[in-house]
Amino acid sequence: MQDSQPEAKSSHLATHENGDQPAVPVSPEVIWPTPGQHADSTAEQVEDDSSRAANDHRSKENVPLLPVDHVQKSKETNSFTQLDEVSVELHHGCDPGPILPPRLLGRKPRLLSVSKMLGYMFSALLLAVGHDLYYKSLDKTSSDTTSSIGSFTYSAQAKERFITDIFTFLTRLLFGLSITTAFEQRLWYSLARKSVVLDGLDTLFGIAHDPLLFRKVIYAAKFKTTCILAVLAWTVSYGVIPVPGAISIEPLQSLSVANVIVSTVNLTEPPATGFVYKQDGLGMYSGPSLASTRLAGQTMTSGRIPEWSSPCGANCSYTLEFSAPSFVCQDPNTSEISSVVPSWQADSTSAPDRDTLLLRWMSELDRKLSNTTCLAVNSTYNVFIAYRNNERTININRIQMQGDLGTGGTINTFESENRELVQMAAMKDSLETHLLGSIFEDIQSGISTNQTLVAYSPLLLDEQDGPNGQPVFKPDSGKLVEEMMSNVSIGFMSLNVWNTTVDATVVSVQNVFFYDSGVLWAGYGASFGVTFVAVIVGLHAVWRNGGSGGTSFSLLVGTTRNPDLDDMVQQALTSDEGAKGLKKIALQYKGGPDGYLAFRRSWKQPVQATVSRRQTA
Repeated sequence: MQDSQPEAKSSHLATHENGDQPAVPVSPEVIWPTPGQHADSTAEQVEDDSSRAANDHRSKENVPLLPVDHVQKSKETNSFTQLDEVSVELHHGCDPGPILPPRLLGRKPRLLSVSKMLGYMFSALLLAVGHDLYYKSLDKTSSDTTSSIGSFTYSAQAKERFITDIFTFLTRLLFGLSITTAFEQRLWYSLARKSVVLDGLDTLFGIAHDPLLFRKVIYAAKFKTTCILAVLAWTVSYGVIPVPGAISIEPLQSLSVANVIVSTVNLTEPPATGFVYKQDGLGMYSGPSLASTRLAGQTMTSGRIPEWSSPCGANCSYTLEFSAPSFVCQDPNTSEISSVVPSWQADSTSAPDRDTLLLRWMSELDRKLSNTTCLAVNSTYNVFIAYRNNERTININRIQMQGDLGTGGTINTFESENRELVQMAAMKDSLETHLLGSIFEDIQSGISTNQTLVAYSPLLLDEQDGPNGQPVFKPDSGKLVEEMMSNVSIGFMSLNVWNTTVDATVVSVQNVFFYDSGVLWAGYGASFGVTFVAVIVGLHAVWRNGGSGGTSFSLLVGTTRNPDLDDMVQQALTSDEGAKGLKKIALQYKGGPDGYLAFRRSWKQPVQATVSRRQTA
């Protein structure tokens, strides 16, 4: 070198203290001329001392040197400005070899990245298995229970959501970290093989942390595999994992048989509370009680059995059998009616051996009159009662006739042998009270007589008038009266004056967790699959790179120290033209004329090199 060179520049290219040997063994060297300069003239101007000085300086600083096969040197210049124009590009198809050698600042051993990629991935898989086991422990257990820690009370559903969030967060985090580590290794692998402008480097180094950088599709198209890994890292980390529906809450029914106290009809026993009949001062039966009459009237006008609360919960069923009165009506006879007759008339007769109910009603608009006789019968009822969500259903399985019912004469209520008879009479009479009487209307006199509730019952044919404007009743009124008597007899259970114990089938309905493992593993399996592929790509990259790469500041410092890049940055700091020029220069991580790896400017079409031999001193 010239003694007149400035000290600052000569110190950068200092030689060994003995001034003899270069840091890099002598090898066939590739001389790259600056643009516009002929290769032969460039080769002739190479000086051995400059090469020896540069390599000796890098050796003293303990910087990574290129393998002998990849050392490429250029003409020594005494100016950084001239050195800027010199770039060493690998021949097309040439493997750059290990790009992260052991002495590189910030470089980590291969084992570190390998253990991180595999460790994160399999840790996430273990968490997914733990999530699966947790859901299996919840399967078909109640979701309505509550627990407490001190004064804080929480539900089973809140606990499930909290634990699910923990499993989901940690699993997604670990899968994402594994893919991100693979992305970093592939990033350095790609930067050693493709050139990119400074804005592209900013994008590639930040795309794993800022999804908005994906808008720069020009770099995504050039670095496809690298950017795909970044997309996977974002998708797995913030995607919906697990897939919704893995755990759900549904009602579960369970059947059990329980002894339940229910209301019934037991005419052989006195009522536990109240009375169903009235008696005179001598203790003789004088008719149904007010409660019985009101119940029969309600049943008759509504056309349905009165409600009572379920004795066995919202969902249960049981069967009862009891004795009570019923009516058996003969088929009606029809006859012509006179010009003026009652449209409804009911009379009753009572005898010690038989009670009867005589009915007559206008049933057609063509002047027909129907009449029938209904016999009172002592019957045995077999009734099935079921509740579903507190809605009652009553089915009469059968009504078995035991004999005619006769309540005629005086009945002493104080005699226990008359207890069933007097209570049966009260039940029958409670309905007859509302049936007996007549409905008659004379258009000429305008006199109307109504001594019964049948006009307010389902017996009436809606909005139909007979001759002279009289109401018309349904043709099957006899059968409807039979149904009314049965409803009244069953309806006495709503008074809750008799009780019994029965075996009830109780349906317990509770909300429970249901687990679908296929849905859970659809999400986790897909995440593990893409992570596994990403790890394979990362393992290949870290093996070819020769070490573990990353985005640490120390590694960036170690890979950006070279005079070429330093001078470009200096020019960008001192002039607008230099700043604009730096943004347009394509950079690539590779070896240079000084024999070590760093980010350097890249020529897309390298000039053919001239190979020469240097003789050692």
